[in-house]
Amino acid sequence: MKSGRVDLRLWTVCTKGERDEARRLMSRVHYRGAPKKGRVVACGPRTRADAVRLASILRMDGSAPRILGCAVLDTLGHGNPVGRLQLAASLGKRGVRALSRSETLDRLQVIWASRFAVDQRFQSLGLGTILARHIIRMARRTPVPRPLAIESLRMFDKESAARLFGNSRSHKDFLCHAGFEAVAPPRASRPVTFKGICYSRMVYYYAVV
Repeated sequence: MKSGRVDLRLWTVCTKGERDEARRLMSRVHYRGAPKKGRVVACGPRTRADAVRLASILRMDGSAPRILGCAVLDTLGHGNPVGRLQLAASLGKRGVRALSRSETLDRLQVIWASRFAVDQRFQSLGLGTILARHIIRMARRTPVPRPLAIESLRMFDKESAARLFGNSRSHKDFLCHAGFEAVAPPRASRPVTFKGICYSRMVYYYAVV
C-alpha cells in the first residue's frame, strides 16, 4: 500500500520484539494504554529506504520507526454498549435487547477493534484511517467463522465530542472515513485523564463486514 511517495506495509504482529514495540507505542499515545491480550495489527514503512524517505519528507533526522501505528483485534467481553442495538438492526437481528452479553456476541458475531495508536510524530497523515480500512478488509477475508461486523469504542474530551458530533454537519473522524458508522450522540462515561486531558464522552462505532 502506498501513502504519497512512501511504500507502507500492514501486517499482523507475530514476534515478541514487534509486540513489545507496539505495546510501548500504545502506552505512549493511547489513554487506555496497552491491553494484555488481542491480535495486534501494525503499519510501518515497507523497507529501510521508505523509512529514511518518510523521515526526510517530514524533515526529521535518521529514519522512521518500524511501527508507525497499530491497533488491536479482540472481543469486547465487558459491558454491553447501547450502540449494539443499532448494529443489530443493520444486520436484521431481532430480540437482541433481551439477550445477555455473551448471547449478544454470539448472535451478532462481532469482533472488537481498539487501541488505535499512531506515533505522535506521524499523526495527521491518515495512518489511523489506513489501519481501520485494513482491519475491515482482514475481517472480510477471514474464513469460517467469518465475523458479521466490527465494533469499536472511542473516548473524547467534552469539547472534542461536541465539535465532532454536535450537529449533523460535523466532520467525520478517522473511523468514519474508513467505513465505520458512528452511533451519536456521545454518551457520558467514567472519566479517564491522560496527559492532562479528561476523556469523558464515549462513542460507539460499527462496520458491517
